[in-house]
Amino acid sequence: MEAKSKCVVCIGCGRCGENPKDLQVITDSFLKSELLSAYCDADKGSFVIADIGTTTIAMEAVDAQGKKMAEYVQPNPQRVFGRDVISRIQAAERPLVAKQMQSLVKQVLLQGLEEFQKKGIDGKNIYMAGNTTMIYLLLGYETEELGYAPFHASYLEGCKIELGEWEAFVIPGLSAFVGSDIVAGVLAGDMSVKKSISLLIDLGTNGEMVLGNCEKMIACSTAAGPAFEGMLEEGRQALWGADLVKMVALLLERGILDETGLLAEAYFTEGVTIGGVRITQEHVRNLQTAKAAIAAGIEILVKEFGIDLEDIGQVYLAGGFGYFLEEKSAVRIGLLPHKLQGKVQAVGNSALAGCYTYHFDGKAEEKVTRIKELTRVINLAEMKDFAEIFINHMNF
Repeated sequence: MEAKSKCVVCIGCGRCGENPKDLQVITDSFLKSELLSAYCDADKGSFVIADIGTTTIAMEAVDAQGKKMAEYVQPNPQRVFGRDVISRIQAAERPLVAKQMQSLVKQVLLQGLEEFQKKGIDGKNIYMAGNTTMIYLLLGYETEELGYAPFHASYLEGCKIELGEWEAFVIPGLSAFVGSDIVAGVLAGDMSVKKSISLLIDLGTNGEMVLGNCEKMIACSTAAGPAFEGMLEEGRQALWGADLVKMVALLLERGILDETGLLAEAYFTEGVTIGGVRITQEHVRNLQTAKAAIAAGIEILVKEFGIDLEDIGQVYLAGGFGYFLEEKSAVRIGLLPHKLQGKVQAVGNSALAGCYTYHFDGKAEEKVTRIKELTRVINLAEMKDFAEIFINHMNF
C-alpha cells in the first residue's frame, strides 16, 4: 500500500494526513483558502471544536488566527454497548444504561478540555457536532423514537450543554439519521450558498449524503455496514477500508474476482493474499453490500433532485475512509459513478471543519437556518424502487 501518515489502527476520525499537526488537513482542503483567510481576519479568540462520532470523539483547540494549538482524540467509550447507533439506541432503552452512556462521553469531553486547560488554552467557546443518536445520548434525551419507524427526531435545534465549568454549543441536525455532523459539513463547503450543485458523501457505518445548491437540497442516510469503518483485523495485519477498495479493484482487473463478487475457485475457501493481507469472500461481500447502498443512494438523490450526474459540479468525500480512498478504484468497483470521476475531493473530517466555520463565519447561524429550510430528508427504505436499484448496484 502507498506509504502515508496513518495510525497503526484506524478509528475513523478523518484527521490523518501528510501533516496531521496542521489544521489545514481538515479545513483548507474543504474551504477555499481566500475564504479561510477572510474568516481568520475576524479576531474572535481561541476556541474548541469537537466531533462526537459513533466510533471516535475528536477534539481540537484553535487560536484566533485559525491555527490548531492542541488535539485530543479518543475512541467513543460507548462502544461497549454496541458498535452502531441502532445497538446503542436499544441499549439506551434502560434508563441507567442511558445515564452511563451520557456520563462516559461527557468524561471524554471533560478530559479533553482539561488537557487543553493544562496547556493554557481557553475553552470559552466550544462548538460540537455529531450524528443524531450521539447528540441525543450526550444531551440525555430518550433515543427510542430514533430506532423505530417513522424514525422521528424531536430534538434537532441548536442548543447549549454544560460540561463542568465549560459551556458548549451543539450545532443543529436535520433528522433522526442525518445529524449535526452533516449540517456542519454542508456549512463548511458553503453548499447552500453556491449556485453550482455539490454532493457531500460521509462514509462510515452509515453513509450520509446531501445533494444540492442554494435553491434546494436533498439528504439521505443508508446503512453501509462494517466495510468502510476503520479496519478489518487480520491477525497482526490491519486491512483498511480504503485499501480494501483498492485491493478489490486490483482483483477485478486480474480476473481473480468476477463481476458478481465471487472469488476464483482457487481462492474461494481460504481467500487471496495481497501485500501480506488476506482478502476473504466475506470481506468482498461486506464491501459489495456497502458500495451498493451508497451507489443506490446517489442514484436516488440525483433522480429526486431532477438532474443528471453530469450536472454535479463537485463531490465532497468526508470521513477517515474517504481521506485515503483512491478515486479510480472507487469508480472501478462501482462505489462512485463513472460520470463523477475527476470531480471528487477528499475533505477529511467535515464535521470539525463545520464547527471551525461556525466560529469564524459571522453568517454561520443564518446559513445553518437556511440549510434546514432548504433540505428535504428522504427515507431510502420508503422509496419504491430502492430495493431494485440496490440490487442493480451489487455487481462490480
